[in-house]
Amino acid sequence: MVEATETAVSPYVEAHTLNSEHAWLGLDILKINRASLMAEARLIRRLVSARHKKGKREGELKRSGPTRQVLSEHRKGRLRNEARAAHLAHGYLRDVPYASMENPERLKKPVLMVLAAVRAKVARFSRGAVEGLDIWFSDA
Repeated sequence: MVEATETAVSPYVEAHTLNSEHAWLGLDILKINRASLMAEARLIRRLVSARHKKGKREGELKRSGPTRQVLSEHRKGRLRNEARAAHLAHGYLRDVPYASMENPERLKKPVLMVLAAVRAKVARFSRGAVEGLDIWFSDA
């Protein structure tokens, strides 16, 4: 008689076992979200660079203008944190270990700044399966 063996499943995988159709839909929407955040950051970089080059050609250096500063702060602050949160949420939903998602230097820094955003994205795109998220972050 052959006994059924149980496979070891980590707690964060058990926490967000979903209807597969909805899970894939959530992952696809997260992919779109990540792509739109990347495109917005790319557009801001190009716009700031073009304005800087135009100002350089016209003899006036527009390096520290208010528009450039506001756009750069938006890209480096809000967009960067949102993109990181989307990246981590996508990895969590795909069962990728947190330690392999982040740069080893980033693992030393607290993730509190993006934890709320990751929790919100996971709740939104996986019908609220956020129970294992803290375990997932602490596995690093």
